[in-house]
Amino acid sequence: MLIWGVLAVLVLVAYGLGRTRFTPLKGWHWFLLGIGLSQASIWGALIVVGWLLGLGGRAQLNPAIKPYAFDAIQLGLGLLTVVALSCLFDAIQNGFLGYPEMQVAGNGSSAYDLNWYQDRSDPALPQAEVWSVPLSAYRLLMLAWALWLAYALLGWLRWGWGCYSTHGLWRSIRPRIAETPAQAAP
Repeated sequence: MLIWGVLAVLVLVAYGLGRTRFTPLKGWHWFLLGIGLSQASIWGALIVVGWLLGLGGRAQLNPAIKPYAFDAIQLGLGLLTVVALSCLFDAIQNGFLGYPEMQVAGNGSSAYDLNWYQDRSDPALPQAEVWSVPLSAYRLLMLAWALWLAYALLGWLRWGWGCYSTHGLWRSIRPRIAETPAQAAP
């Protein structure tokens, strides 16, 4: 069951991300976001984290940046927003329609078949113990997470729009036309 190791790493990553000043998210926001995203792909989680950090970095962008670089950043952030929101939608969909991903690995085990093996034992065989909850408990937890995410996302999107629109939304790239002596003025 590798999920416990994933959650331990998630606590450390959430603490570190909570200490950054790029985003308004606190450590517990990052942790809750990570818990839900742990049910989707790692790449989706990295895209969402990169999106939030990218928006925070965009707010601190130097206003004297060249217009073509500014517009390229705007296009990139717009595309990243669409991809990140689809990753969040995918995490919610996997949480509601899928089964819990407990990261079961080793000894030919899978999420549906847990293989136990011990090559040596005492005369009294060890007894395995499994604690389980119904799937409906998982679904209720994912519903609570999705409702929290919807509420939090409203604030994050408001903050993100403020970051995205800092110093304007778009800069026109106008070619410079050199004045000829005839146009210089009489």
